[in-house]
Amino acid sequence: MAVSAELYQVSGRSPEQLWQVVGDPWRLAEWTDAERVDSVEPQPVTVGTRITTAQDGDERVWRVITVEPRLLEMTAETNRGLLGVGIRVVRDPLGSRLIMAAQLAATGLRAQMVDGPALRRSLDRWCSAAVRVARASSG
Repeated sequence: MAVSAELYQVSGRSPEQLWQVVGDPWRLAEWTDAERVDSVEPQPVTVGTRITTAQDGDERVWRVITVEPRLLEMTAETNRGLLGVGIRVVRDPLGSRLIMAAQLAATGLRAQMVDGPALRRSLDRWCSAAVRVARASSG
């Protein structure tokens, strides 16, 4: 059994403005735990694109599995198992809504007690940071 989390946050920015932040893999370091993005190949982003990020001295290679208008899904191997992350931006009466979902293919007590809550905290932090970056980027 995998652990999963889903969160959303509303932004006063338009879906297009928010998507400029979260839909651009080169900007992942601005709002996720990635320290930097080393490569995005090939470009433009399509299914199969590989995104290489660095965090805490480790390299992580993400593989894009879904690309649709204002939807991006990708997976990466982590030290805890396969991690899948989905990012979607939709219109909201207040501007836009960022919806993030993640699933970690980890099992056992550690997954339930540690990995699941950590995944939810990460999504919460990333959603908040993405909305903050979009607000600052859009003036």
